[in-house]
Amino acid sequence: MDKVIDIQERIGRLESKAVGPKFIESKIIRLRQQMAEIYDKYDAEQLVAGGTAIATAKPITKNTILEEMAKMRIAVVNSENEWTSGFLLATADVVTEATYAKLVTASPDGVLGMVNGVVGVVNGCITIEVPKSRLPENVNMIWVNTLAYATFTGIDLPMDVGMYTDEKYMGQVYIAEREFFTGKVAVAKMVHYHKSTPDPDKSKPVSGAGSGQGG
Repeated sequence: MDKVIDIQERIGRLESKAVGPKFIESKIIRLRQQMAEIYDKYDAEQLVAGGTAIATAKPITKNTILEEMAKMRIAVVNSENEWTSGFLLATADVVTEATYAKLVTASPDGVLGMVNGVVGVVNGCITIEVPKSRLPENVNMIWVNTLAYATFTGIDLPMDVGMYTDEKYMGQVYIAEREFFTGKVAVAKMVHYHKSTPDPDKSKPVSGAGSGQGG
């Protein structure tokens, strides 16, 4: 196992009659949101660790989006994958610039696609917008062949909510969730990612600039 995540919360010294269903429900929702974020980060890290980086990647801007998206597609096709046989995870920056450049078209699944997080397609490839914080640093896009997920396994154990009965914690409510995550990319060419280091601050003076020789 690559990682074992065990979350267990004890909620005060409350009697069961003092903890209503709404309170428990809100705590469960919050825990599930936390677990989703943890899984997304871990998932993306494993995809990048086993995938192939796009060569000469540049930061995504309105001036570079066409070139950078083309690099992604060319790399995928040259690795003997079909661009449409996978899906593209992209940050809001990428989706926004691609939308302005009219690269992103409506999702073929319509409203259902939007519910599932799909924002559209790029040349027929499903595009899913994800928060920047859930991808590794400076990674803007990850293209994943759907077959690559065959090597990923997530064992989700049910949420457990109950009351302690032992003398030490008698009367305390607990909410516990335990998940095991494991995943490796078996074939690197089935995952491609776009990672670019931001350009240095161009406002800083170039060394030696402005100097001259006296007569």
